[in-house]
Amino acid sequence: MSLLLSESQRKALVSLKAAFGDRQCVLIGATALASQIRMTRTTNDVDLAAVVPVQDLAVLLGEAGWKQDPKLP
Repeated sequence: MSLLLSESQRKALVSLKAAFGDRQCVLIGATALASQIRMTRTTNDVDLAAVVPVQDLAVLLGEAGWKQDPKLP
């Protein structure tokens, strides 16, 4: 079964992969599940787990153009 991602989801994954370089990333959550079985519901989010030291995460995401939602504490 193939995984259907929107253009914005593909762009997000490409930017994260570029930022994380050779670090391992794994697709998790409903999107990962949908890549393996037929789902009756859809999701718009893409969840990832990445092997990155926590102290490096903000820098890597910032380099990829990602920023924290200003509404979050």
